[in-house]
Amino acid sequence: MKSRQGVLSLLAAILSSAIAVGGDASRVNDWGNSDRLVVEGCRAFPSSDVKSAIGLDLALLLESHPAAPLDTYLAAIANRVRAGYLHMGFPNVRVDVRIDEASEKVHVVIEEGPRYTAGQVIVRGNREVSERELVEWLVSPCPPDDSRVGGVSESGELRWIDREGEPAEMEEPLWKIGKPVFFDEGAITKLTHRTRRAMASQGFFPLFAVKVVPQEDGTTATLGIDIFDEGSRVVLNEIKIEGNDKNSRDDILEFLDLKPGMSLRGNWKAEIEHKLWRSGRFIESHAMLERTGLDGNHTILWLRLVESPAAPRLSEPLSPAQEILVRFDEQITKPGQWPGDLVLSASGPGKCLEFVASPKHGFLGRVRRDREADMVEVKADATASHRFDCAFAVSDQQMGISLLNPRGTRLWRESTAPLPVRLIGNTGLRLTNELDTPTALVLGLRAKSLKYGKESQPFEFRFDVDPAYFVAMPDLREGSRCSIEDGVLQYDWPSNECLRVDAATGRLVEWVWHNPFDGFELLRVVFEEDAFKKRLAEIEQSHENCPNQFDPAAPWSSCLKYFCNETIFRTFQAEEEFEPIRLLRLLRMVHERQVLESLVSRLQNRAVGGNKRRDKFTLPPSSHEESFDNGYNAGFLSMGLRSADLVFVRQTWPWTLSREVMLMAAEKSEYSLSELARLSKSYETGPLFCLAAAMAYDRLSPQTGTLFLAYNGLEKLSVEYFEQDCRTILDSRGIAGQYARRVVRIVRELEPEEVEEALRLDAQEVKSPVITFIRTLRSQPDDTDDEALFKALNAVWTSGLRDLVEQQLTMIRDRQRDAVNSQQKEWFWSDSINMPEDKAPSKESKDRISPKE
Repeated sequence: MKSRQGVLSLLAAILSSAIAVGGDASRVNDWGNSDRLVVEGCRAFPSSDVKSAIGLDLALLLESHPAAPLDTYLAAIANRVRAGYLHMGFPNVRVDVRIDEASEKVHVVIEEGPRYTAGQVIVRGNREVSERELVEWLVSPCPPDDSRVGGVSESGELRWIDREGEPAEMEEPLWKIGKPVFFDEGAITKLTHRTRRAMASQGFFPLFAVKVVPQEDGTTATLGIDIFDEGSRVVLNEIKIEGNDKNSRDDILEFLDLKPGMSLRGNWKAEIEHKLWRSGRFIESHAMLERTGLDGNHTILWLRLVESPAAPRLSEPLSPAQEILVRFDEQITKPGQWPGDLVLSASGPGKCLEFVASPKHGFLGRVRRDREADMVEVKADATASHRFDCAFAVSDQQMGISLLNPRGTRLWRESTAPLPVRLIGNTGLRLTNELDTPTALVLGLRAKSLKYGKESQPFEFRFDVDPAYFVAMPDLREGSRCSIEDGVLQYDWPSNECLRVDAATGRLVEWVWHNPFDGFELLRVVFEEDAFKKRLAEIEQSHENCPNQFDPAAPWSSCLKYFCNETIFRTFQAEEEFEPIRLLRLLRMVHERQVLESLVSRLQNRAVGGNKRRDKFTLPPSSHEESFDNGYNAGFLSMGLRSADLVFVRQTWPWTLSREVMLMAAEKSEYSLSELARLSKSYETGPLFCLAAAMAYDRLSPQTGTLFLAYNGLEKLSVEYFEQDCRTILDSRGIAGQYARRVVRIVRELEPEEVEEALRLDAQEVKSPVITFIRTLRSQPDDTDDEALFKALNAVWTSGLRDLVEQQLTMIRDRQRDAVNSQQKEWFWSDSINMPEDKAPSKESKDRISPKE
């Protein structure tokens, strides 16, 4: 016992060297609570708009960390709000942020100034650069960076296409005449980039500057483009190639129709890279310009290539099979050229799964599992053969899900207005430069904003396969057999996979896998005309008598209730009794009594408000968002941090731990170590915190601190410490606590026969935490809900949960004790940041939480 206490004391001394933030006036502490914000001086926008933008901005969520410097946080609010007003057209805005100690509020005082709209574009210093073409790139929709010219329309306009040859989605104008001007730095950067592209399309790469200038009338601003050195049109002086071990320099230049002395104009980079990519001979290809010489007029074109080892040289023709596969690739990667809807089906004994992706209509799926009851229905009613256990559809007209088993309900929404975004799912195959893994599967999901009012299906499925993959396909897997008979190319592999493609058109006949995975005998991919409409009609016919649980008046609440009740709880319909089944049965029973209504209402009331007008105050992207690989990860982190404020009480350990885990996963964990140290030595944490923190830090950032958490948790296994943790998690000020109390109220009001029948509480010999919880909860009718809740939780702790927690903490302690080496310990122990000790608890607090010996 003494040795364990000695280790605990030593590690506590180590952790005391990290920073604590409690009570430090120089830290943010609870000033980062968005409820403390008071926004004043707004005229152009409701103050709720500005407050909403502040509360959801990732940069401010990170700067509002309780351990962050307070001055930095207040400055960040001023800078971000000012950036928002600059982005909305207010160049003279002034923002002052100050703290009112008396009211415990953070006041954001705004002086908006006049709002400017976009006026004319003025180009100065140009000689050969066409002003008309340059201005057109700025005030009209323009092609994206990776697009290229695909031809000329009958009216003489350039036709831009993307990498797959589909019409490119044009980007919005950056300078919208008569609309509010973007004065923020990000907007100026975009204007500069587009101006450079506009002049490069004419063959010039000049020295220039872009500036937005408010006019004296106080209402309009001009966009000034000053060209200091127009220079001459770009002429290639040299062409250098790297990575061409197989293909000769002359063959590459001849293929690209390039030679020194020629001029470059248009989107030359996209055109060169696309041509190399489409050849199927290269895994990677990059083209870039280098300007050298005293006057910068010596231009070098660099081509950096990674050749496909399985492809022939550029000077050698593709084989007949490779040519067919390249045509197949051209078609399958262009949904607009599909001969029908894509149908993927998987079947096995007694089950069938089917998914349909339609470029015009949307995406649907259905699942069927045969049962005896279904077989009886099939005999009695021929239409029953079309009945599916589960079906879902997402289209421009409707979206929903239907479940026929066990009782048949559906959640179906008829679309009344176009959706603002479209989800695009990508699946692709790539060649790599790795010998061990020559191919890679690429999966992706992105959202694409749609023009307001534009009707479009909300989901699109795309294949994205490199031509180099299909050119190399004959050599990728050993034992493959290829034949061309009756106008059909057929590839057979030893893995029971067969691909059949029409030789003349490149259209897919079928792609089949036999015994692809356990329980399934066949996986098949084909194109079928009007498959989406046919399958949707069958779903609607067989499910038309299912009650629709969607409530237009309460869409979020009805969806949440449906998925909890049907897709989660109804899945666990088993006669065998074990703990997860009992718990799910209990939750299902309380959720059927509308427990989610109060939860959703609470979420709606706590959410930061804001108007839904199109001219809504928004903040431009910050450097924090731009540091992520994509905007969706930044958005998820922002929503997660904001959700912690709703679910738990701020500054409690559940709130802190949930936030720190998200920040560590996002590699934004500047204060995670100090927060772990502060909480670990706190008298306000118990075994649940120690176990949760040890598991989280053990998975995300293994270190000596995890070892301390395990030791500390093993010292806090008393019921008093456990109850303290439970009271912190279930504080009634947070949604988690309110939800728990709502569940308690419903369980205590149930009729005895309801409880006995649903939960089988008569199983006296069974040691069940769920049964223990419910019996204790209902044993003292005169207790308040709070008293009954924590008595029941304590009973669960002493009846077996304590032993389980002790077992898990012991495993973590033993694993970490062996895994942490002396160098790691020395690094951790030598980190002297002088963390002050927490204030010692009062005598009453000590008496309440001291372990019983």
